This record gives sequence, C-alpha cells and structure tokens, in this order.
Amino acid sequence: MKSARYGTFLLVRRSLAQHAVSTWITALSLALASGLVIALFSIQAQSRAAFTSGASAFDAVLGARGSQLQIVLNSVFHLETSPGNLRWSWLEELSEDPGIEFALPYALGDSYRGFRIVGTQKKLFDPALAGKATRELAEGRAFEDDLREIVAGSYAAARCRLKIGSRLHPTHGLAENEHHHDEEYVVVGIAAPTNTPDDRVLWMPIEGVFRMGGHVLRGSGEEYEAHADEEIPEEA
Repeated sequence: MKSARYGTFLLVRRSLAQHAVSTWITALSLALASGLVIALFSIQAQSRAAFTSGASAFDAVLGARGSQLQIVLNSVFHLETSPGNLRWSWLEELSEDPGIEFALPYALGDSYRGFRIVGTQKKLFDPALAGKATRELAEGRAFEDDLREIVAGSYAAARCRLKIGSRLHPTHGLAENEHHHDEEYVVVGIAAPTNTPDDRVLWMPIEGVFRMGGHVLRGSGEEYEAHADEEIPEEA
C-alpha cells in the first residue's frame, strides 16, 4: 500500500515537473479568480453598508415635486443638484406635528473645493438629541448665531486641510471654477467620522445660506435677496 502511494506521488511530481509552466499558470489563474470573487463580495458588502448607513437616520425625505431619486441623492447622499425648495412654514408645521419626532431643514447649492456646503440648524450637533439624526463633534464646537461659522465633516476637513480657525470662501455652485463668494467663513468645529456621505460635507447655519451674496429666495413667487440690516420676511 505504501509503495503504491509512493509511486503515485512520484508520478504526480514528475508530471508537475514536466509541465511546470502550465502548472504555475493554472495555480496563478485559480488564485486570481478566487481573489477576484472575494474582492467583489467585499466591495458589494461595503457599498451596501455605505449607502444604508447614510440613510439610516431618516424615516422620510421631503422635497419639491420631481424625481424621488434626485431628492434622496441630493439630501441624503449630497449628490446631484437640488430639485427645489419647500416653504419654511411647512417645516414649522412638521416640527409641531406630534407624530414627527425630529425634523431638520437642508439648504444646498454651494461648495468648497468640490465638497458640498449644506445649510442646516445647529440642533444637528445637539448631544441631547443623540441617537436620531444628530452628529458628534471630534473637535471644536457647533456653529452658533454667527452666520459665518462652519463645521467641517471629517473627510472634507482632512482633504482640504481645514482645522479650527481655518478661513475659507465658498464657491457659488458645485464647480471649482465658479464664482467665489466675497464672504469669509471660519471653521469652528470638526465632526466625528461617521463613514457616511456626511463626512464630505461642510455644515453652516441655514440662514447664512439665505443671506449669502448672490442667493435669492423665491418663497413668495418673486425673487427676494436678503440684506444684513433687515429681517427676512416669512413669505420669502
């Protein structure tokens, strides 16, 4: 029995030696194929996790009438262009609705070095609301009443080399070669990593977006440009 096994082993070894090149090519092909299959499964799992984690804090997304996909891509994943705005009074009605636990407004359109600037409310960083749609801070503080303060997402801060006290001029629109706003903004906080699209965002007070130069409001049906010395009318 042992001699038969030994003979088989010698036969296999001689066959491999005689066909060394084809043997190595076959082994390499099997290794590459296995690695490719594992990589595809890994990419699929990570892509699914990235998309589902980005939307996990939201039960509903409300936006202007149009493409539902565009609304979700724009407000949750910070892609595409904004399909339009809703009336501010609608937000107030939603916030007072006892069936709604947490409502947060977004205003989008500008950027800085390719990263979206999103206007919102400071309750996005309120520790008392943790566990909902709020975000933790790794450094600094949330923006306050100063309309020219910014909280940078972790990835955006790292890529743009932003730190507490950094000053920047946003770009009007999404392309880096667009007009830069004259207003200067200061970074007051760096958000903790979330492994979601929010890491690529620069957050600022939503009223700061309304009052940024060149921005117009159309809530009343007519164009209205906010000025620093006057309160924004409710209908605008």
